[in-house]
Amino acid sequence: MNNCNFTGRITKELELKTTSSGINYVRFTLAVNRTNVKEGDKKADFLPCIAWKKTAELLCKYGGKGSLIGITGKLTESTTGEGENRKTYYDIVVNSVDLLSGKPKPETPPEPPKQEPPIDTEYDLPFDLEGA
Repeated sequence: MNNCNFTGRITKELELKTTSSGINYVRFTLAVNRTNVKEGDKKADFLPCIAWKKTAELLCKYGGKGSLIGITGKLTESTTGEGENRKTYYDIVVNSVDLLSGKPKPETPPEPPKQEPPIDTEYDLPFDLEGA
């Protein structure tokens, strides 16, 4: 059975694309932390992924660079070239996505505090304050 599950973070902003036949897709890389690494060492695997149709649309709408997601999919293999120029590529075709964190908010500097309008000291009062 060809089934794989990974949890990781999206490494770049997502861009929804459309094939010439009108099918939406998105390619992205998922950074998955390695387990069984010595304490203090941090290592990750970078997995090429592709999502199609509604899955791609959902991912682009609610996910983004740095989003933590869980994916379920299958490993696919493709080759290009002939003889010594032959290269093999692997992709994970995403069947489903679990959004584990929302789209990260862009880092913007905090807005300066709003200044209150000056207070009008001349009020139309029904009594006289000067005689008090």
